[in-house]
Amino acid sequence: MSQTFRAYKAGGRTRTVQNLGLTNGAPTPEAVAYTFTATTSAPTDDSDGFKNPGLQKTLHLLIKNNNTGGTVTIRLWGYHSAFDEWGVLTVLNPTNGVRQAISVSAGDDVDLYNTFDIEGIERIAVQCTAFASSNNATVWLGTNTI
Repeated sequence: MSQTFRAYKAGGRTRTVQNLGLTNGAPTPEAVAYTFTATTSAPTDDSDGFKNPGLQKTLHLLIKNNNTGGTVTIRLWGYHSAFDEWGVLTVLNPTNGVRQAISVSAGDDVDLYNTFDIEGIERIAVQCTAFASSNNATVWLGTNTI
């Protein structure tokens, strides 16, 4: 009698950070998710942004303002198929207990690294809401369980 063995998966959770830029076929681990040269629109289509593989819990974001001559500001958006809608991601403000839209600003020639809770979010998109008049800003996105 032959035996059947079943290989169980843990849902794709990971401790190490996975670069979301790689999910679009980029060849190197340093893959940039976004390069902004102007402000952009909010996501509207359910295929916009990047898939959160394995529904990871933490978003790692690095924004690099590449000598634009001013401040670059981005806003984070999340999508879930249960609602078929995009919504601005929020974070709890500890000083007043109110949830506020996640908006990250990087001054001229500044690199900022942040982490955010994205538990349950299926797709992540970044919108550039303010941009200075020259050069560009780059954004890297990564996810993990911890």
